[in-house]
Amino acid sequence: MLALPLLQFAVFYVAVNLNSVLLAFKSYENYTGKIVTEWIWFDNFKEIFRTWTTGTLLKTAVKNSLKYLALDVLVVMPISIMFGYYVYKNFALSGFFKVLIFAPSIICIMVLVIFFKYFVEGVIMQIVYETSGNYIESIFKQSKYAFYPLTVFYLIMGFSGNLLLYINAMSNVSDSVMEAAMIDGAGEFKSFIHIVIPAIYKTCVSLIIISIAAVGSNQAFIHSFYGNKNAPEYTQTLGYRLFYLVASGGSNGEDPTRYPIAAAYGILITLVIVPVTSVARWLLNKFGPSEE
Repeated sequence: MLALPLLQFAVFYVAVNLNSVLLAFKSYENYTGKIVTEWIWFDNFKEIFRTWTTGTLLKTAVKNSLKYLALDVLVVMPISIMFGYYVYKNFALSGFFKVLIFAPSIICIMVLVIFFKYFVEGVIMQIVYETSGNYIESIFKQSKYAFYPLTVFYLIMGFSGNLLLYINAMSNVSDSVMEAAMIDGAGEFKSFIHIVIPAIYKTCVSLIIISIAAVGSNQAFIHSFYGNKNAPEYTQTLGYRLFYLVASGGSNGEDPTRYPIAAAYGILITLVIVPVTSVARWLLNKFGPSEE
């Protein structure tokens, strides 16, 4: 019974990831349809550092990835927790807000992207034109403006994705503890700060750690907006950049010549993210609030 899953783990996880590591030290060259492989050791890493020092694309991708991380931790999380508490306490229209905020995570992402693009370009831009006289054509294709509507869409999807997790965590808070706090004179604010927040803190830590660990793979839905076409430089993240390197390789997507540089990117990102994630987890667990 265990032999098959162990074999699957060995082949489709260990072997696949080991091959990805080895790819970082190789080069694939396409000579008239024939793929030739050779060891080039650290040349891919040197190319990445050369790109970092001579261009702006990689630096912009790193900055955008960190911006989305900041949005997750400083904007999405606090607002999601407050809305989660509102729904958890069954305040007025809590059921409506629950459906409204959770709906984006149910509907197909491409449907939401198409609707959002038409809404921004057809409605918002028309309002801007009527009020200011300035009209921005094809805003998603302009590096100067594209990052802003993409950020709004990311925030909407972030709220819908986290809300249910916080509500479930709050549901585990003992009703007797909440009643005792009310009897002792604690209002909604004190109950929220001193009872609910410590009770869901482990959930918050887990989501923060996931956000940090996903810095190098977070595409921020950019691929849903642009597909395999190269998105404007100002909008790109590390996750999208890695995906684009692989997905756009060759006219049919089967040319592996870009895989080694993508593998080298992955190793470098891992070497940075792993210690940062470990330290962040230790700090959050050590200095965070306790249920006691």
